[in-house]
Amino acid sequence: MRCSVGPVDDPTARSARARLSLLGLSIGAAFGHSMMWCAERIASRREPPAPWTWSDDTEMAVSIVATLERHG
Repeated sequence: MRCSVGPVDDPTARSARARLSLLGLSIGAAFGHSMMWCAERIASRREPPAPWTWSDDTEMAVSIVATLERHG
């Protein structure tokens, strides 16, 4: 699958790609965190209840992207 957000050398395109990555990271981290220690829920293939919180790894990634965007 190709990401069609622009050329790699375009700062706006790089930022868009980083934000798409953050979206996937935050959803995956929140889902994984909410399923942690819930073998019964995993076995029954039930979705965890809301809200899904994001992890400290996601928080770190968000701050890194924000810093890179701020400083080019």
